Amino acid sequence: MKKLLIFVLLPVVLLIGAGLGAALMGLVPDFGLRVALGLEAPAEEKAKPKPKIPDTPPPLSTPAAEKPIFMQLDQFVVSLRSSNPRPILLLITISLELKDDLARKKAVDVQPHLRSALNIYLSSLTPDTVAGADGITTIRTGVWRLVQKTLPPADLVNVQVLKLAIK
Repeated sequence: MKKLLIFVLLPVVLLIGAGLGAALMGLVPDFGLRVALGLEAPAEEKAKPKPKIPDTPPPLSTPAAEKPIFMQLDQFVVSLRSSNPRPILLLITISLELKDDLARKKAVDVQPHLRSALNIYLSSLTPDTVAGADGITTIRTGVWRLVQKTLPPADLVNVQVLKLAIK
């Protein structure tokens, strides 16, 4: 009888325990065991993946689907980061192309937060990074990412740099 317990029943119990442990850890398909024990939400209740937000703004030549609303932000004057003892200033005017009037209202409501984030971002740039066409692209991309974090991503159509001067 002891041999039956040792050679038959003990391995069966160990296999069942290992199988349940692997199923609970998610290593093997568990046929709903994790859902039944409340460790995981059912498949219907799982959140749908969020749509991918582009990292870069669309090209300037991209036409809007509908008539967009433009919101020009007040001019920024920011001291650029440099080793020069004299401050190097960046004068920039940015325009946001928004989807509709509701998006414009949302942008006006969060404008202080947006201006603060843009001031921090722009003051972290160096004169070399903002010089030339590549500098404008760098600024557009950075502004695009900041506005995407501040406004609902669907509200922003594009970002334009209207004026840029380094003094």
